[in-house]
Amino acid sequence: MVRPTSVSDPGDAWSDGEGLIFVGRLSREKGVALLLDAWACSESSRRTSLTIVGDGPERDYVLRRSRAMATVAVVGREDVDSVAKRLKSCKALVLPSIWYEGFPTVVAEAFSYGKPVIACDNPNARSFIGEAGWLSAPDARSLSAIIDRVLLSQELVKKAGRKARSRYEAEMTLDSGFARLEDAYNLAIERTPR
Repeated sequence: MVRPTSVSDPGDAWSDGEGLIFVGRLSREKGVALLLDAWACSESSRRTSLTIVGDGPERDYVLRRSRAMATVAVVGREDVDSVAKRLKSCKALVLPSIWYEGFPTVVAEAFSYGKPVIACDNPNARSFIGEAGWLSAPDARSLSAIIDRVLLSQELVKKAGRKARSRYEAEMTLDSGFARLEDAYNLAIERTPR
């Protein structure tokens, strides 16, 4: 039984938003270097912003690389309320992890705001992104092409954003998370030898 991550409901708070956001640990496996490579060759990077929220072992590298890119803002670690404001005001979340991800809380948070997700393709990402975003091969050119496609089509973003919000409402609210947890315990109890 799969129980997606659950987060509080901010209400139907969708807005058009601007730019992309990365929220996570600044480390090799999270794909932040890949994201910067993709951003460097993206046509859209000249017209919109990429905000990087987080800290980690690649912080100095990310800061050094971002200084050469006028549209990249590295803001460091932020509290939950600040991240929520940024998610609410972005166009989409980018999750360029090159290693396996469980079900990141930031995906549930983005979905709660009706924000789609751009992620690197792997079997697990396929399971939690579905039609609420886009999957890219884990290379700079492929990721850049998806970034450009997404940032050039507000209708594409709205459509995926509606799917993200619907998915959140069906599977990721606190009530649905509790119900799935209860179902898991009941299933375990039923299958336990007496």
